[in-house]
Amino acid sequence: MVSDFYRRPVQAFLREPPRNQARSAYAVEVNPWSTRGDVEAALLFRGAIISAHSEIDYRLSVLCIRASKMSEYIDVREQYPFSFPARIKYLRRVFQFGPLARFEHLAITVLHKVDFDFHFRNLVAHAHMQVLPENWVKFHDFPMSRDREITKRHEPMPLSELERRAWKAALRSRACQLLDASLDQTGILPTLE
Repeated sequence: MVSDFYRRPVQAFLREPPRNQARSAYAVEVNPWSTRGDVEAALLFRGAIISAHSEIDYRLSVLCIRASKMSEYIDVREQYPFSFPARIKYLRRVFQFGPLARFEHLAITVLHKVDFDFHFRNLVAHAHMQVLPENWVKFHDFPMSRDREITKRHEPMPLSELERRAWKAALRSRACQLLDASLDQTGILPTLE
């Protein structure tokens, strides 16, 4: 007789994680020295950082679009700021004059904080993460240099530092939400259809 376990559709395996495994079901690499708790904590913190920065990027993109629809800011940009650094630059200029100038202090504070963490965001989002023994993680990537030289970067950090950076990213995300809510309360920015 075949067990019910084998009769379950493949979709059930995709929805339900395996129970009671000694190793994490979510580990993306085989590393016999990494504990389940360390792997899952590292994945949680990395996911929190990526999620926070996705929220930041989305909110700033919407803010760019809404500001660009205002007559006061049409001449500020030559083209839509596609890259994250270009959006930061555009928004810094927009908040210096016109109806948005009264929010300059809040906006510049928020933009400085999210711009400060941009390179770490790229590292966490695109690098290979290795979970090491004794609560350490290491990120490996090949950052692009200005002279187009290929270099390999190793960025080790304690798991507690990754947790601290995840907490900071969540704070920055909430700061963007505060800026967005403050602007929405005034009704200054046009809505998006």
